Amino acid sequence: MVVWNIQHSTYYIPDSENTAGMSFVADQLLEEPIVFDGKKNEYKGGWDISDLRAWLKAKMFAGISLEWQQLIQPVAVKSLFGSKNATNHSDGTTVSTVDEFYIPAYAEIYSDAALDSVYNKELSSAILYSPLDGADERKLTYPDGRPGFWWTRTPNKTAANKQIVVDKNGEVGRSTFFETQEDGSQLFYNYLKEEAHGVLLAFSIGEVK
Repeated sequence: MVVWNIQHSTYYIPDSENTAGMSFVADQLLEEPIVFDGKKNEYKGGWDISDLRAWLKAKMFAGISLEWQQLIQPVAVKSLFGSKNATNHSDGTTVSTVDEFYIPAYAEIYSDAALDSVYNKELSSAILYSPLDGADERKLTYPDGRPGFWWTRTPNKTAANKQIVVDKNGEVGRSTFFETQEDGSQLFYNYLKEEAHGVLLAFSIGEVK
């Protein structure tokens, strides 16, 4: 059974100065790993034009009951612009989208990233997903108990074509190979967008006026 961690929302209602009332973050990954973006050799954009975001809107949201659709509050989600050109990552250009379901930004789950002048531009405030600011808390599994790597919506600011992920030990921000192996191969912490990894689902409800 999925448990939803509750936080005071830092997400704003689109075109408003009001925030959502609460945000919920799952304590498990979605059942199957998912590709962030399968458009090989077309790394033009990040979260905003990703296959993952399109799937969450077209399939995940459409697949829940009407009652839940009416309860979930669409919110403004900030993400860094991703591009085949790495300099477009590091200049801190952000894109704002409107989303019912979303995934965490790097700076929302890792306090060091929240202090970074580029990565913190994805924050609506300086408040983190407090249940996840620690390796043990970020160590997540699929519903069948398998440990998983999982996506953030944040591109690596220093490497083109790659997204920052959290590893099976809950670690983020490494610049070297993982000590662990998956399918017999060592893996970087920054994965190409067409790799399949876990999805940590989040959503918001209500509005604070």
